[in-house]
Amino acid sequence: MNSNQVSIIIPCYNAARWIAETLQSCFAQTYRPIEIIIVDDGSSDNSRAVAEKYLAQTALPYQVISVTNGGASRARNIGWQRATGDWIQFLDADDLLHPEKITRQMRYASATDEAVALIYSNWQDIVFKPENNWQSSHITAPKIVDPLVDIFKSDSFIATGSQLYSHRWLDLVGGFDETIPIVHDVNLLFRVAAANGGFQFCPSNEPLFYYRRHTSSLSQSGHKQFIRDCLKNIHYAEEWLEQNSLLNHERVVILLESYAFIARGSHGRDPATFETAYAALKRLSPKNNYVPRQPRSLAVLTQLIGYRRAESVAARYRHLKAWLRQ
Repeated sequence: MNSNQVSIIIPCYNAARWIAETLQSCFAQTYRPIEIIIVDDGSSDNSRAVAEKYLAQTALPYQVISVTNGGASRARNIGWQRATGDWIQFLDADDLLHPEKITRQMRYASATDEAVALIYSNWQDIVFKPENNWQSSHITAPKIVDPLVDIFKSDSFIATGSQLYSHRWLDLVGGFDETIPIVHDVNLLFRVAAANGGFQFCPSNEPLFYYRRHTSSLSQSGHKQFIRDCLKNIHYAEEWLEQNSLLNHERVVILLESYAFIARGSHGRDPATFETAYAALKRLSPKNNYVPRQPRSLAVLTQLIGYRRAESVAARYRHLKAWLRQ
């Protein structure tokens, strides 16, 4: 293992359209030494050929590994297990790194002890529009005070590419759960937090990672599975906190917000998931009576007709607004 080296792990599935720009953002890193490991997850396009064309132009060490399709979590696990660096940068084949991303985070890595499992920074959404261009969206500045629950807050989401992981800690917790197709990154964060792994913030005035969203992005194309993964993760967290007598009021509030997100996302689309989330909302609420804190209109409506019916009304309202915008 090389204590100074960073291994960039790129799982790739049918990303021929995007991977050249992703690799260019790796080549532009001011930090050395780095290695690049691409795991082609059974692509049916020419992703591997495009990647090898650009990799041949760099003096950086690299590997291109081809495997049968097994999903992003498996591809990431294969990649970091083949890595020689003490620190791991996960990067999807359509996302981008700021040129100083690894340099800045490695300054913190070199000053930390073994208790620190990962370093994270601000990141930004870049949305692909039909006009065939990219449009910058909001910047997320995660605030992680209580890692066991803050990782589930939407305004503190730590995108995988914004992190730098300790190889040692990936070994310790076993990497990604390959039974979770989409939100395995949050599951890994929770297991690291549960094992007392440290979360170190690396501040910056600008985002150090750019998450590019488009119609073929995994979390964009599988909404139902995404919501089910969220449910599996938050239920796992609730059970673990309960078993370890760590479920205090502040944590219950965040769990309720997460279950409410799942209930709203599954209402009218996935009845079984909605019912499971709704049961959790009642279970964690005083007197089994869940009333959302926000939006205010939904809270008032819930007090009048109950949460289930209020959510039905809210869904019809959202559909009407979407229809009027057409």
